[in-house]
Amino acid sequence: SVVLFTFAIATMTATWWGVRRRAGQAAVTALPAGYFIGGSGAASGTSVFDGLLPKSEKDKSELRRFLNLAGYYGSLTPVIFQLIRIVLAFCFGMLGGFLFGMFYPDMPFFVAIVVAMVMALLGFRLPRSIVAFQRDGVCEEHRQGFPDFLDLLVICIEAGIGIESAIERVGSDLGRSFPSLSRNLGFMSLE
Repeated sequence: SVVLFTFAIATMTATWWGVRRRAGQAAVTALPAGYFIGGSGAASGTSVFDGLLPKSEKDKSELRRFLNLAGYYGSLTPVIFQLIRIVLAFCFGMLGGFLFGMFYPDMPFFVAIVVAMVMALLGFRLPRSIVAFQRDGVCEEHRQGFPDFLDLLVICIEAGIGIESAIERVGSDLGRSFPSLSRNLGFMSLE
């Protein structure tokens, strides 16, 4: 079962890479700088890793928003997240098929395939569940820190400090107690 699962994944990956390579050769004659790592190629949408991201702009935006709410910022964050999902799905599927074959050698082959597929699905869904759990923690931190933010902001404004300076000051004061809220206040003060 492990060999069949590995062969299926290898075939799918080889086909995917072949299609991406042919499409890249037809569309681009000279590769831009940073094509493989996400430099100018990622900014212009011609990165090798674009195949990992959702196709529609709406889905890309939802994925980026989901990761931002959990505290993951950066231009390559969605690509890294999708890579982690794929690698974990592959590893969990392989491990599940291998362990099932070791502990239950007398079971039919299709049962091992089903176990490997269920484990692959679990590996694919696990990173999203972890990020959702972290997102809930960040939202709870913001909910708990917002009253302190408002109190400190009112005190700073009553003392005669301007709104921009007050937000920067409050953000730095809340840094130890509510680091995510402080980081977001820093982003707000930069805008």
